Amino acid sequence: MPVSVALVGAGPRGTSVLERLCASAPELLAPGVRLTVHVVDPAPPGPGRVWRTAQSPELLMNTVACQVTLFTDESVECAGPIRPGPSLYEWASGGGIGAGVGVGEELGPDDYPTRAQYGRYLEWVFAEAVRGAPPAVRVEVHPARAVRLDDAPDGRQTLTLATGRTLEGLAAVVLAQGHLPTVADPAARRLAAQAARHGLRHIPPANPADVDLSPLAPANRSCCAASASTSSTTWPC
Repeated sequence: MPVSVALVGAGPRGTSVLERLCASAPELLAPGVRLTVHVVDPAPPGPGRVWRTAQSPELLMNTVACQVTLFTDESVECAGPIRPGPSLYEWASGGGIGAGVGVGEELGPDDYPTRAQYGRYLEWVFAEAVRGAPPAVRVEVHPARAVRLDDAPDGRQTLTLATGRTLEGLAAVVLAQGHLPTVADPAARRLAAQAARHGLRHIPPANPADVDLSPLAPANRSCCAASASTSSTTWPC
């Protein structure tokens, strides 16, 4: 008897859900039941778009390497089994960073990794989850965007992809979308219009790695409406 579920989003959240599904499947699935996990994301599974491995090495995480992990240990209280695994620091110390990211540099336990280094780690964790999936679990990756989710009369769900393909008969759909593009609300639209009237440029909130800052020439005066991690990441760009 087949059962299908879908994960929309294959960044750290989706990767963590996949790891938990694979770890818990032996005790959750009845004998003879097979589980198909559809992973839907136009970006590479693991890093996703935000933690993509090709981004600038100047962009850092805000957490030190020894505190970053997607695995469980004895400190975690959860319904599924505990499956320990390496932290980002432990993984990197074992040579996991790979060519082109941090080559020639040692990553200490209290160092702040680059965002690309974390992306490599996520890439590895996703691959490990797939490799270690029990025989009754099949993982199918769809490099596409999910555009529609509908309820079926029998209580299951149907997911439509941008390619036109539909995934039907889904017992569950997990929306692990992470950082989504923002849609301007009335206040943001008024701010953008006000800036345009005065010949200024308004840059709305977004992932700093995706913002086009080329119109800001050297010596231009600028104003930042916040002082949290996104703003401190934007200025070095």
